[in-house]
Amino acid sequence: MAITKKFYITSSALALLSKAASNTTIPSSCTVKSAATAQSDLDSLSSCKTISGSLTLSGTLINPTLNGVQTIDGDLTIENSADIVAFNANSLTDITGDLNLNNLTAIQTLSLDSLTSVGSISLQALPVLDNFVITSLTSADNIIISDTAVASLEGFNNLKEVELFDINNNPNLVSIDSPIKTISNGLSISSNGNDLDLTFDQLIWANNITILDAGNVDFPLLTKVNQSIGFINNTFEYLNIDNVTDIGVTFNIVSNDELTELSASNLKSLGGALVIANNTKLTNITGFPSLTSIGGALDVIGSFDTFSIPKLNAVKGGADVESNKTNFTCDALNKLEKAGKIQGHVYKCKAGSSSTTAALSSASSTGSATTMATSASGSTSASASSTSTKKSKGAAPAQADYMNKAGLFGGLAAVAVAML
Repeated sequence: MAITKKFYITSSALALLSKAASNTTIPSSCTVKSAATAQSDLDSLSSCKTISGSLTLSGTLINPTLNGVQTIDGDLTIENSADIVAFNANSLTDITGDLNLNNLTAIQTLSLDSLTSVGSISLQALPVLDNFVITSLTSADNIIISDTAVASLEGFNNLKEVELFDINNNPNLVSIDSPIKTISNGLSISSNGNDLDLTFDQLIWANNITILDAGNVDFPLLTKVNQSIGFINNTFEYLNIDNVTDIGVTFNIVSNDELTELSASNLKSLGGALVIANNTKLTNITGFPSLTSIGGALDVIGSFDTFSIPKLNAVKGGADVESNKTNFTCDALNKLEKAGKIQGHVYKCKAGSSSTTAALSSASSTGSATTMATSASGSTSASASSTSTKKSKGAAPAQADYMNKAGLFGGLAAVAVAML
């Protein structure tokens, strides 16, 4: 009886075999052995459709050009040069690793108009870069653009999904118009040009969103934020996120001095804290007609006449609602508190010079409630832990601290409350 032996090859093994096979077809002359320090180094690769290894440009290059190469099987890095003013690689379609341009004080133009696929793009500390062409890109994990002179970002027209989209400290940037549909890690826009016009008109969901210093925001299709969303120190007059039905953790609207209208009409549940504070022109806070539960603390502080969440029947943290207007009434919140619907450690409601304060149970019976404590000065803090906590008056964490991957934007509530 013949014995048939079966052999199985995993997909990862097949991938390795395929890569090994492809590498055997790459001649040694197309393998990167050292950094390119002169144009002749790049010219020696011009007959290669694919080069193997990471390519780094350094030295006294001024206008380096990479001709003929279609694929870099590795990273492309250009960094630490005061001489490079432009880089062109218009035949390049794929970078299996990352594209990194860092600390280039003279570069003005980056041209990669055939590039379709890259691991990540990092453009940082490029103070005079005002023209980059990456119009064909369809695949990238992370996009980070920081400290450049670009005026608009409209070059990612074919990019539909990313893990991270972080645009910060670009003082000339006045518009971002992106067709991205999903952001699996985080969207962060901060410290760019005055009155930045921000449009994500195809974005459906994101894990985290943080918007600072924008003049206009548009998220017409946004339906879900897995973790936190925050709008801090912006200058727009209207904030409409009416298609959002669910926010997994916190929702922060803090120090938006021109904001007069806030609407989240279909938001039904909030997993963490709701913080609305120091929006000086927001006099009527009535944009939550569908919200039934807040999984953390409720912090609302400002110059408002009206605050109403008509369907709210559960606040699993504490509540601190303070208006400096004497015509504001705490009746609805007092009724909610008396019914035991505010479950955190402290309840406080204040209108003008009057206030109502009551000590509450420290946590819900499930042990998962977010709790909130109010200090003697009236400052508040929301925490995602299940235990009662007191707010420290320390400085908010630096952006870099809460932008680290796994905890991306995790410090958003702390940042918001520290600004009160």
